[in-house]
Amino acid sequence: MPMLAPTVILCPSITNSSFNASMIREAIPGGTGQISGSFTVEQSTNLAVLLRLQGRLEESRRHFQRALAIFERAKGPDHPNTVTALGGLGMVAYDEQHLDEALGYAQQALERIQRGLGPDTPRAELPLRTLARIHLRAGRVVQARESLTRALRLLEKENGPDSGVSGGVQRELGEVELRAGALGVALTRCQRALELDSRAQGAENPDVALDLACLGEAHWAQGATPRALPLLERARALHERAPGDKLDAARAAFLLARALWREGTPAGRERARSLLDEARRDMEALGTRALVDLRQLEAWREPLRAPP
Repeated sequence: MPMLAPTVILCPSITNSSFNASMIREAIPGGTGQISGSFTVEQSTNLAVLLRLQGRLEESRRHFQRALAIFERAKGPDHPNTVTALGGLGMVAYDEQHLDEALGYAQQALERIQRGLGPDTPRAELPLRTLARIHLRAGRVVQARESLTRALRLLEKENGPDSGVSGGVQRELGEVELRAGALGVALTRCQRALELDSRAQGAENPDVALDLACLGEAHWAQGATPRALPLLERARALHERAPGDKLDAARAAFLLARALWREGTPAGRERARSLLDEARRDMEALGTRALVDLRQLEAWREPLRAPP
């Protein structure tokens, strides 16, 4: 996935892996310091995304709101920059667990970008993927699949079926199929995402780590732990070599811990406990943004607390 553009973030809901640790430190000294100085509206939008990734949701919301108000006045309600800020507010609401509010923002973003650029614009992919994420969290698997299928159709119409820009949508379709229990379809989707992203962006790209985790989880869900483990190990190593969104890294650590625990060796289970502790700490540090993932981790971990 391309690095952060200087004037606009094309997809605040999806490009988490585009932001690395050094970029966050540049925008927010020390990663925890007070923000000072003046920002252009574009920089404010970019900063809003970085703040969201850190779990600083109230600050992120303020920057997105500021950008939205300025873009609406300066460029109009249907301009892509305006829609980006609107979509960013949707993702903040999603992270705050306000799914109805998030859905409203995402639907507005989709309507506006199609009104401004036409119903077949590939830029509609971004709000469609956001809609899918919201539907999936709400348990609406069919709607999530429909939104992603529409997004994929737009991208393939514009770029062809073998374009690397489709990798993320293929992966998210795999995640939807995992939730639906269609494990064979999930494997196919995740494998396709891995092929597209590896070819287009290189084997060290952070998106490849997400594809590996998707594929590893699908194998794990099928009970094929020996196939899952090397994929999840590679995903974990990639996150360590190219730090980006801490929530993605924490999820990868959790998935690897589950596979190691199922493998059943004493050394593997000891490492699994360490990975679970690490994932829990990182999720807790992200606050509300990681709340759903933290609950899933704790629910899976609870039976392990009992004495043997």
